[in-house]
Amino acid sequence: MKELMIDIETLGVKRGCLILSIGAKFFDKNGLTDASFYSVLNRSMSELHSWEVDEKTLEWWYDQDPDVRNEAFSGKTHPGTAIENLASFILKHKGDEEIKVWANPPQFDLEILKAYFHFYEVKLPWSHRDERCLRTYVYENGGKELKYKYLNASNERHNALVDCDLQIRYLTALRSVMQGVDPSIFHLNPSKNA
Repeated sequence: MKELMIDIETLGVKRGCLILSIGAKFFDKNGLTDASFYSVLNRSMSELHSWEVDEKTLEWWYDQDPDVRNEAFSGKTHPGTAIENLASFILKHKGDEEIKVWANPPQFDLEILKAYFHFYEVKLPWSHRDERCLRTYVYENGGKELKYKYLNASNERHNALVDCDLQIRYLTALRSVMQGVDPSIFHLNPSKNA
């Protein structure tokens, strides 16, 4: 079974909001990543299609690191093209295998993405039965503290692809602890919050 982590950056917090970028990475049980996908969407084109912009979220973005914000707002890809490309990427690398699609949480990332798939009439390349919630997995398995102990605080946070990588590392570290393996073998650097 293949596993896929998906993360999005948005200008809102609910279904129908504007997506700035999409990141996705396939990974194995050891956290090693395989193929990755990253697309920064054209904000103007998205606004033409009536995707909503939440003013509080927009204000929040203006408080972020200027380099991170500039990249998130520099998209050139038509939103429909980005969704078609994401679907093609998933189908190509998934093949005939079953898939687990992780998000943190899917009620945010995957639900917002599903609205785009529906709007642009692109078939969703996974089933609702495939969806997994990283946040729930963490809380059910006592991994909340692990987040601060083992994850490197990246300067590139709020980059959808970087966040995918961090979430994969987090999940891998938690799985290793549950199996009695020292998560430091996965090169998870202690963060400044440790």
